[in-house]
Amino acid sequence: MFFNVDLARIKLIEGPTPLDEADNFARELGISKLYIKRDDCTGIGMGGNKLRKLEFFLADAIKQGADTVITIGGIQSNHTRLTASAAKKVGLNATVILRTDEEHIDLKTSDFQGNILLSKIMGADIRFAYAPTPESWALALNEAAADLRQKGRKPYIIPSGGANALGVVGYLHGGIELADQLVQKQVTPEAVVCACGSTGTLSGLLLAKCFLHMEHRLIGISVGNNKEAAKEKTLRLARECAQMLKMNVDIKDDDVEIYDDYLGEGYAKPSEKDLHAIQMTAACEGILLDPVYTGRAMGGMIDLIKKKDIQGKAPVVFIHTGGTPALFAFQNMLLQYLFSAND
Repeated sequence: MFFNVDLARIKLIEGPTPLDEADNFARELGISKLYIKRDDCTGIGMGGNKLRKLEFFLADAIKQGADTVITIGGIQSNHTRLTASAAKKVGLNATVILRTDEEHIDLKTSDFQGNILLSKIMGADIRFAYAPTPESWALALNEAAADLRQKGRKPYIIPSGGANALGVVGYLHGGIELADQLVQKQVTPEAVVCACGSTGTLSGLLLAKCFLHMEHRLIGISVGNNKEAAKEKTLRLARECAQMLKMNVDIKDDDVEIYDDYLGEGYAKPSEKDLHAIQMTAACEGILLDPVYTGRAMGGMIDLIKKKDIQGKAPVVFIHTGGTPALFAFQNMLLQYLFSAND
């Protein structure tokens, strides 16, 4: 163990996830080598990065005697889908709150596609909440917890995206796993690129990079927040996690880079760059990205390579954080783009 704090953990992921060589894509981009870290291949609930965090959240929930976990996310939240599936795997109930900008939604007439459909199939208690701000997210979580306690349940709250110090531990492990794979392949990357949403994943990768004294650039492509806010939260969570684990590590502000140039019309509103990235990745490698996170992150990475901001003379690593089920909730937009692109 690389830290001296005993944390409960339930193993949800068997073995390291693949680090694929994406040679066709690298040639298309004009770079020396591209690797894709396949954290979409984590098994439970159609896979995704949040399982790394849930290994620690669910263990802590059980340790505290909880019988239900509660979390919140966007309408096509990968985090809520994986929370529902992993909770069922370990014998817990799951209440998932889906944020909406609409004040009144009829659950029975809502369009259940993608992640919402999967959460419903897995027996999650799905609730919609008008929660347009982070403050309202916390309020929605607390209200749901109070409701469950009133019904005799013992709830455990997981924050949006699993973004707190405990959640960061999951991707500290993920970052160290990636580092081991790079050593085995004798690869020293120029950059590691991933989507930046609630920032927990990027924070864990940052902590691993600094702990192991790795020299690559760590680049987050924001999917919804401005880069100043995203960077502040990334650094804060990485430092809070290091303090919690009593790790002797120096995290400098310039150890992570965040770009907010690819936000388009906003969170979960795919741009043409995002859709092009999804098509290009699938056509080159048979790998499916999603329209909210990995599509946007890959679109940003492609643009940075075109601009020579990422040189590509040394290998580049892209973290595939999952989210494939969301493709089906955006099918009309995707089909419109695909047919127009091929005309």
